[in-house]
Amino acid sequence: MRQINICSDVVIIGDGISALSLAYVAARHNLKCVILGKNIPGATNAATGFLAPRSDYMLHDLELVKRTAYECGRWRGIFNPQIVKPQLFLIPICQNLPESVEKFKALFSFYDRETAPRLNQLPGGYFRISRATLEKNEPNLRKGRFDGALALWEFTVNPIELLEKMRETVGNMNVESVSIKDILDYEVAGNRINKIVATDVCGCIVRIDKFHIVVNAAGPWIPDIWKIFGISLPMKLNIGAQAQISGNYLRSGIITFGSDKKHVVCIQKNGYVQIGPTNGSDDISPLYSVFADMINGVVPEISFLKSGYRVRPFAVNTQRPVIWNHKKHGFENFYSLHPGKMVLALLAADELLAKAREDGWSQANMFPSNKIYALDGMSSFKSNLKICWLTVKSFFALALYYLKYLITKNP
Repeated sequence: MRQINICSDVVIIGDGISALSLAYVAARHNLKCVILGKNIPGATNAATGFLAPRSDYMLHDLELVKRTAYECGRWRGIFNPQIVKPQLFLIPICQNLPESVEKFKALFSFYDRETAPRLNQLPGGYFRISRATLEKNEPNLRKGRFDGALALWEFTVNPIELLEKMRETVGNMNVESVSIKDILDYEVAGNRINKIVATDVCGCIVRIDKFHIVVNAAGPWIPDIWKIFGISLPMKLNIGAQAQISGNYLRSGIITFGSDKKHVVCIQKNGYVQIGPTNGSDDISPLYSVFADMINGVVPEISFLKSGYRVRPFAVNTQRPVIWNHKKHGFENFYSLHPGKMVLALLAADELLAKAREDGWSQANMFPSNKIYALDGMSSFKSNLKICWLTVKSFFALALYYLKYLITKNP
């Protein structure tokens, strides 16, 4: 059986957006990387495609929303205008809105103020359109159903195209990618992993050594990689599915809400509308009800488009990147990384490498962030407490702004 020997600074297990972003950032710091992946569609495959801070996260983590506005600019700097494009989204005004129109207007006003960097390359901030304008611009929406709409611009990206572009980009850097079937074995010396043995898709034995760190960036399969190394940690996977309905219905993106008051995004693609996501279920029938309720005439059957899992490592939900250092498990140079959401993958990579340098594993010319946004996966209690505190701060900041908004509006 043929054997392949690889020497690398960083071994990255996984080949999704988290792994590719880590390889990209590390290679830019002159670190040689090898990616071990199985090319299985993961969480990014099922993403809606927002490249945005997301106003609905402001109530939970205003600090991170501000940072995400900056991260959006980083992605635009790499791939704009090839695949990063602005898109207009409409929130039709009707009785199923989870909050009043005034609260939405205050939220978007606050959102535009706090995420000003994102507006620099967008056509403008949020605005309201009348019923007549909505029915003219979106003739397939049910007549008389909506009292106009709230409108905002956001950058979007096709997640599949983003993965393809990232693979192409890192392929031209100091990065070697190996499609593997399984990790067979590893060696440890002095609490340090110093060799990994795997089989590739052709049946060859792949041996990797002389590396500084190993990073488990396998997305939904992070727990499966842990099992190989005898690690067991609490982890929950939330499924999200996207559906499709054939036809051309929309000119703008539509954000509406289901009976559970959670948002549903409808985006017109070439010959079909993408609708999603589901929240914690692969049942797409509620998505059909939401879409059919706002469209004129009979809507054809809905069909499954794609799905993926989002890792939830804490009791309290969060979108922040998470870093695990497995020193407590006997592996001083073994880390796990989850970016929280697609747009934060570069930030997560920065902070993982900064953490590795602090731990003495990398001498590359990189420096820790001024403020660490990632959470420590090994300190669940502290991380849960931090998330709760961030939510409290965000709630009061938003409540104070809403109060000022009402006073200004009604002096």
